[in-house]
Amino acid sequence: MIPLIYDEAEFDGCTAFFDQLRKIESEGKIVPATEMTSGRALCITGNPDRLDMYHEAGYAVVLLENMNGRENAESGFEPSETEALKMKMHAKPDVVLLDIGGADPEWLVHVYERKYGIPWEILRTERTIVREECYGDLDALYELYAGEGITDYVEPLYEREEEEKYLNTYIEYIYRFYEYGMWCVFDRKTGELIGRIGIDPHEYGEELGYIVASHRQNEGIATEVCRAVVDYARDELGLTKLVIRTDKRNAPSIHIAEKLGFKKIRELEEDRDTLRIGKAEGAVTTLWELEL
Repeated sequence: MIPLIYDEAEFDGCTAFFDQLRKIESEGKIVPATEMTSGRALCITGNPDRLDMYHEAGYAVVLLENMNGRENAESGFEPSETEALKMKMHAKPDVVLLDIGGADPEWLVHVYERKYGIPWEILRTERTIVREECYGDLDALYELYAGEGITDYVEPLYEREEEEKYLNTYIEYIYRFYEYGMWCVFDRKTGELIGRIGIDPHEYGEELGYIVASHRQNEGIATEVCRAVVDYARDELGLTKLVIRTDKRNAPSIHIAEKLGFKKIRELEEDRDTLRIGKAEGAVTTLWELEL
């Protein structure tokens, strides 16, 4: 359970705040607390003067802009010049929220997880769990990419030190900004990492990418997980289109694109000299598109 710390006096008379608090508590993942605690915690405040104290305690902090969330606050409230100056003088909150109504329980859990470097679980299918990558996955990822044929049509991982730096940047700027990216795929029964899948921002649009471990191919896993990610892109991320790029010689990937309903758009001219894939020479890339 995640402790959610708040100052009861600060929200005195705010019915909307306490109504939302009860909703949050009913989800069973977060427990409200009125006293500060040692260790990890999430806190909500509308008072910028409290930011330094919560920051020093190491908490994940949600700052409410909307006049402490009281019912008489104007819709679309913006901080006064004095309040804005206070915010600049203090430690930055992890998230600034317009009002308490936006504090969805699942979203609050994600704020807490992002603060403490806990990878988000994205979705589950019948056979898999899909979640964000973390440093603890690197050994298994190197094993995945060492599988037969895996890097024939995709770039390999970097050397360990460079890959760690890349992952750090990816978590900080791709996951944090877009709230999507490339994710790990785990077998629900064994916990084994059996693939990578996700959505990457690209010049052609949001691109769906996927890899399945060589010893787990031809089991329908790629199609199962890709369909779930397509639904997630539409229903949770609000995306309206996805693209896929395939090598014309990669028949399994082309088959998956067709099964998912992607339509062939055109062939692309890409700089083959920059590719680090096993079969770069003679490759022709096809762009596919799916309207969501």
